[in-house]
Amino acid sequence: MWLVLESVCATSRNCSVRVNIHTVHQLREDLGGAEGHERAFRFVDAEFEALADEALAELNYPDITLSSTWDVFVNDLLSGDYK
Repeated sequence: MWLVLESVCATSRNCSVRVNIHTVHQLREDLGGAEGHERAFRFVDAEFEALADEALAELNYPDITLSSTWDVFVNDLLSGDYK
């Protein structure tokens, strides 16, 4: 809305919900603080992430886009069987 001002309708209303920020902080702490946040938003474990980073380095950090994903996947390093 703020980036594309043309999308703002003159009849728009602020529908945000006011919350007690102290309650939010307490809930975050109860769920494990920063470490809990990190675990909750991690898609893979640290071991897999390290292996994936190593493979990416061996590929010389190619640009990965939606159109280049398959080309990166079928690289000899990952799976030469699909060429």
